[in-house]
Amino acid sequence: DHDYQTRWNRAAIEAATEAVSEQFTEILHFLKPEQTWRLIEASHSVHREVQEGKRDRAFYHFWTSLAAAACTTPSIRSSQGRDYRPAEVFLLQHEEEQEATAVLEGLDLPIVHQSLRPFFGVLRNREIGVRVLTLGDLATALRGRSFNLPADRDTLAVLWRELERLFMRSANGQGIDATRELDECAIVLDTRETLWPCRKIYQADSATIELFSAFGGTIPFVSPEMPTFAFIRQLCPEFSVLHALNFLRELSPADIQGAYDSGRVSVGALLNWFSERLDQLLTDQQNRTRFTKLPIFPTSSGLKPLSQMALPGGFSDPLGLAELVSTELVQNYHRFLESLGVKELTFRVYVKQHIPGALSQSGSLSLVRKRELVRLLADHLGEIRDDQSIRAALCALPLVECEDGVYWRPNECYLPSDQVRKVLGSSIHIAVLPAGRHDSYRDLYQWLGVVDVPRIDHIIEKVRAIVKQPATPKSIEAVAHIVEHLGKRSPNPSDEEKRQLEWHLSKLAWLPAQGHAGRWFEPSKLHAV
Repeated sequence: DHDYQTRWNRAAIEAATEAVSEQFTEILHFLKPEQTWRLIEASHSVHREVQEGKRDRAFYHFWTSLAAAACTTPSIRSSQGRDYRPAEVFLLQHEEEQEATAVLEGLDLPIVHQSLRPFFGVLRNREIGVRVLTLGDLATALRGRSFNLPADRDTLAVLWRELERLFMRSANGQGIDATRELDECAIVLDTRETLWPCRKIYQADSATIELFSAFGGTIPFVSPEMPTFAFIRQLCPEFSVLHALNFLRELSPADIQGAYDSGRVSVGALLNWFSERLDQLLTDQQNRTRFTKLPIFPTSSGLKPLSQMALPGGFSDPLGLAELVSTELVQNYHRFLESLGVKELTFRVYVKQHIPGALSQSGSLSLVRKRELVRLLADHLGEIRDDQSIRAALCALPLVECEDGVYWRPNECYLPSDQVRKVLGSSIHIAVLPAGRHDSYRDLYQWLGVVDVPRIDHIIEKVRAIVKQPATPKSIEAVAHIVEHLGKRSPNPSDEEKRQLEWHLSKLAWLPAQGHAGRWFEPSKLHAV
């Protein structure tokens, strides 16, 4: 190994190695791409033999020098006939992907020429570094790209198949980031021949597409013409109950009514769709609430939500305040409606659910109907007397007709009482008790909180109003009535009453004094005689 001939041969090999690497660009002009890479592949094989001890180490650097030259030189022919450096071009993993070559090149993804495929192994060698095309590479190239339809339909078909192959490959444990990048690419065809990003278009069956498209909205559904690729099944969300609820909530009543009137949609079709997905409503309280608040049910007074309706029951509404679900819908969807909490119309349901709504709408009830309503409550008080939630709901409503002809809330008015008039004067609201029905109305009003003794807060308001003016014989008489009433009031006032009186009147100048006409004094400044 140390004779002069061996040294000479090694020197010659080293010189040849240096010459080939330095003149690599020139060599490319004389050799075809496949010949060039056959040479590089051969050098790599010799390199392996050196490592295995089958070749002289003089050949060791031939591969590394040639690989280094190939990496810095446009040495790889693309499918379009252009030459690229190894880092600028992509290999296709499988032969079947060759169909996508033209599409990928059109997306500025140079693909290694088919003639160089036999050299796949050496091209992938880390010393050369040609990358295999991944889903992430394609997603990056697609971002911001657009296609012209229908002209590009064939191109899209090829692209979808390549996306499917890459997606399935990336699903083996890597490629999560790539699929997220794919979210931003408009590649999925909808029913109106428009392309959408995967996360913004919905999968749905044909019945769902037909139903919700009939509203004339803009929900993007995956076109039935698209093959059921895995990347669509996994990346495009299913059109769910929540999506349907959000869509319907955004529609105006006029849009919904128009769809009904034109015959494009029926409320029965909507109920049928939701009833088939009842589990999504029952397992999610928010979805259930959203559905019952959707104004999608036709009534004589317009579209109403289920939350304001009832099923026909044991109570017949004499005033027409309750909105009832139609007989046809009850027959077909009774169990569905009942499972959503729609109750049968009983007197309790009527009072708790329908009367507050009717009275809260200004001008919705005439004076005559209001009187009929209060009479109805008085006649049926026994059916609701033990329900504090109903009492609380009614107490907040203007149910008590007073002598001024206005209806007031129960805590704003009084039963007829000389004591009340004497202490609080004429500015109070006195309830009217219809002739022949005094007892039933008094019973109802008392249950609602109407009283026949002055309320402490009203007494305090009265005192403050009196002392805004100088003391006069008339105002002193009014104060005297208040003092007399407070003295005769229950000997054991509640803590709240005592607190209010002490807090508001102990520091207020509201009492007259002998010999001091026109003035009011604080209680602490006076002495009893």
